[in-house]
Amino acid sequence: MRKNLSYYVKSYKLLDDDVCKQTVEELKKSEEDQINSWRQHTFYNVVDGSSSTRSGDKELDVSHVETSTRPLIMDKIWQAYYLYTNDLSFPWWNSWNGYSLVRFNRYKETRLMAEHCDHIHSLFEGERKGIPTVTALGLLNDDYEGGELVMFEDTVLPFKAGEIKVFPSCFLYPHRIDPVSKGVRYSFVSWANPFTRNKSQGFIASYAFNSATGTINSKPVSVYRNNEVFCGADDINFSIDDSSILLTEQAKDQIVVISFNKKTGEIGETLGCLANPQANLSFPHTLS
Repeated sequence: MRKNLSYYVKSYKLLDDDVCKQTVEELKKSEEDQINSWRQHTFYNVVDGSSSTRSGDKELDVSHVETSTRPLIMDKIWQAYYLYTNDLSFPWWNSWNGYSLVRFNRYKETRLMAEHCDHIHSLFEGERKGIPTVTALGLLNDDYEGGELVMFEDTVLPFKAGEIKVFPSCFLYPHRIDPVSKGVRYSFVSWANPFTRNKSQGFIASYAFNSATGTINSKPVSVYRNNEVFCGADDINFSIDDSSILLTEQAKDQIVVISFNKKTGEIGETLGCLANPQANLSFPHTLS
């Protein structure tokens, strides 16, 4: 295990420019169309139950407004957590039990976020208990000045639009956003629940294979996740032309068809689902 704290701060470029720009446009529109869609951020005091800003009227604004890109952003956050656990590869800490709905952050000129750690006691109070263990922080634009992400008191972390930074939420990782001096900074954040295995998280991943050496790259080329469609595949195969992936799942008595690009290894969207009784499937669901 590495002793350098900065090692556990990882950055992943997962959102393309078009998604970032579309999200920013919709966030700007929400400011005009939806009254009270944004509010000033406050910190919760677990001792007395109060909430207040730490920077007066300089604290940022936050929103849970629904954008057309939110499902995609949520999926990319999942991918960031997946890559993070893969990169660390700890046998004692390798999964999670859900994560919070994405929250959008807006920093107008002179706005900032006071130094803090992400011990959010009020976040998981329902079926899932506990404070967040890992934070995913994403940036939607970088056409502003100031607004640096600072960690460990004086370490400025470079941040580009489309990147998601993942780091522990504990007290060893205090961070802040310095005041924006020009423009408006838009970002998003989500927090992962305590890392206990969630059997309902169905996903598949594609990996690059080197036929000359017989080795598989440790990092996935593409990851697909859709808990609503399937929980886990019993058999995986390809269509005749390799343009789609076929998954069979006995738990739901179904076959799921997902698009696939054999040249790039990119796993695409769900194309369809064949399920009983309409599909007339029978066990075992083995494809050949």
